[in-house]
Amino acid sequence: LVRAELEVNYRSNSLDTLSVGGFGLTTGTKLDGTVRQLSTTANAYIDLPFGGKLIPYIGGGLGISSINYDIATANIDEWDTVFALQAAAGVRYPIFEQAWIRAGYKIFAAADPKIGGTESEYISHNFEIGYYYEF
Repeated sequence: LVRAELEVNYRSNSLDTLSVGGFGLTTGTKLDGTVRQLSTTANAYIDLPFGGKLIPYIGGGLGISSINYDIATANIDEWDTVFALQAAAGVRYPIFEQAWIRAGYKIFAAADPKIGGTESEYISHNFEIGYYYEF
């Protein structure tokens, strides 16, 4: 079974250090900031038919993400809108006709948002538990 969804997601995280060049180097100054992200993705999922009521699934999505870097210590408050993608895996279980609970993992990545002309990275790991109804 292939399923599709349109997802709108908001994430907010505190920002306290800066990694340089991916080598784990950090700034000598403590940062005081927030990173906010609002995304819309079109997702598709494929159920893996192993039998039984517990159904594993895999999936992914493509979309756009608007990211705000608000860093008080650096006097920065900027938005950038970039391409985004995510991958997902999990299990779902029917609780009654057309109603399901699910538990899963998603990794979300935005394509190099810029802060003051400098490229950055935005990656989010998410564990989800939820309920949904199929129409």
